[in-house]
Amino acid sequence: MFGRDGRLYATHSATTGDFTTGDLVEIDPETGAQLRVLAANLTCPQGLATDPLSGDLFFDDACTGAGSDNPSIFRVSNPSSATPTVSVYATMPATPNGELSIAPDGTIYVVVGYYLNPFAPVYGISGTNQPMPPIIAPVAGVTANYWVKVGAANPDGSAATLIVLDNLSLETVDLADTTQRSPLASNIGAGTIGTDGCMYPSSGDAIYRLAPTDGVCDFATTNPSPALALTPASTSPNPTQGGTVALTATFRNIAAPSGTAVYFGVRGANAQTHLERSGNDGSATFTYQGLRDGDDVITATATVGATTLTSNVARVTWSAGPHASLVDITGATTATAGQPVALAAVLVDVSVDPPVAIVGGSLHFAVGAANVSCDAIVGANGVARCSVTIPNPGAYQLDVSYAGNGQHLAASASRLIVVPTDGIDRIFADGFDGN
Repeated sequence: MFGRDGRLYATHSATTGDFTTGDLVEIDPETGAQLRVLAANLTCPQGLATDPLSGDLFFDDACTGAGSDNPSIFRVSNPSSATPTVSVYATMPATPNGELSIAPDGTIYVVVGYYLNPFAPVYGISGTNQPMPPIIAPVAGVTANYWVKVGAANPDGSAATLIVLDNLSLETVDLADTTQRSPLASNIGAGTIGTDGCMYPSSGDAIYRLAPTDGVCDFATTNPSPALALTPASTSPNPTQGGTVALTATFRNIAAPSGTAVYFGVRGANAQTHLERSGNDGSATFTYQGLRDGDDVITATATVGATTLTSNVARVTWSAGPHASLVDITGATTATAGQPVALAAVLVDVSVDPPVAIVGGSLHFAVGAANVSCDAIVGANGVARCSVTIPNPGAYQLDVSYAGNGQHLAASASRLIVVPTDGIDRIFADGFDGN
């Protein structure tokens, strides 16, 4: 469980054969190495959750029998400090208790006495911003066997839905009307809600991604830590080489000013780095072309104030298809009225590294406003040349296009070409294009 401080925490239910030897530890998220022990000699700690209000950690006791029962909900205050403290936050009416889940408004949810009752009640516990001692009350009409997770949240931060494991079926319960229960999956346990707002439950040796059919998850509000969610996490069906894919990075649980820089890094077949800026909706969208077939791994990074965020990983696999083409106009940018002007452009295949000329490709040169055009074939050096005569002075747009073929996609480019009169127009023409 990531804390609000960005650190990764975990529990050991026991460190030896004795159930009183559990502990709470901090883990290096890069290497998985244990960094320190926050609290030791705990009885079967589990259900670790982060309070979005105080940043404190909460856990309970998963064991029963042989003197291990303890109905307490424990609070770990100041977990990032050198001296975190463990205290009893609430005492439930039965034990053991299941996994904890905390809504954005701080309300704690837990299944109570699941070992004694396969349809155990789900309780709500008032948050750390409320008067002490906390209020403990069952959630009317909601039962579960072991698991409960906060699903979507209301605008005020209260839970709108709960996700429960009830009789081995995962269900969403609408708290506004607990008779509204939607089945999600069978024979699967509730899991972790990721920074992309989707749930990742497990069953046996497999981990699943639970998301709506449109791929946009709405569980992210229950993650108290600031996050940058990148969607879609995968693209299906695989896009074809030469096409484009759009990915959106969305800020979660942090107010990012409009215009915040978001860097999209692509590793793999189409490696690149691209900068986009967030809009008023707290998201930035990056669209890129798959010049080469193969696999890409994409992440987004951004800094808001003193907080640097790195998104989840998105993956794109490009199927082989026609190669992308590039037209680059290299010929003259000025001409003399009534006299031929030499035009030239380069045509290359940019889906190979380094790019290579598309020898034999046909380029069409058109000066539309002057109603003149010509066609040329790309030679061994990748250049196509032809000439046109523009009858009158003026500024004209030159368009060069390649129609493509079965192996290469179409491409085009444009440039301004100036036909001066004399005097000041000639000076402008000579200085045009920054030269």
